[in-house]
Amino acid sequence: MAGDASTTSKYFRKALDDLTVNNLGQVRTLAEAATKGTATVVPDDAGLKEALAAHPFSRLAYFNDVCAGAVLCKKIAATSKTSVQITTVCVLPAYRRLGLATMLVKNVVDEATEDAKTDRITVTVESGNHILRGLLEKHGFTVVAEADGSTASRTSESKSELRCYKRH
Repeated sequence: MAGDASTTSKYFRKALDDLTVNNLGQVRTLAEAATKGTATVVPDDAGLKEALAAHPFSRLAYFNDVCAGAVLCKKIAATSKTSVQITTVCVLPAYRRLGLATMLVKNVVDEATEDAKTDRITVTVESGNHILRGLLEKHGFTVVAEADGSTASRTSESKSELRCYKRH
């Protein structure tokens, strides 16, 4: 029987940490476990190196000192401005609905807001991923394009439509 909030006191510690060269293997394992059974592509070595170079946007999320989530990004440099592309948002199934993905996306938005050189954040989401879509919309992202999932940039068996989100 679950106790109500007035009689049960629980302490949960959530924190963000940097990606480092020393924890890239952990990030790969986390992404594999968090995306198991989905069409999401686990980042390869090049993707992990891009995420490492996108400091402070790419981060790890910890729940009670357990690495339970990550947001991986890459910077796309233009002439005078830089855009940030969120390539992966993943949280281990046992740690979902605890605010970790919100914390990770909020960090990307906050860092982009503080960085005068960053003019936008983009992310592509499968239309069936209603949780991530809702989270992005909550943080000010809007749909700018929709495409068939069979596009060359996506390797998926399903023909789900993709939505590209953008935040200025």
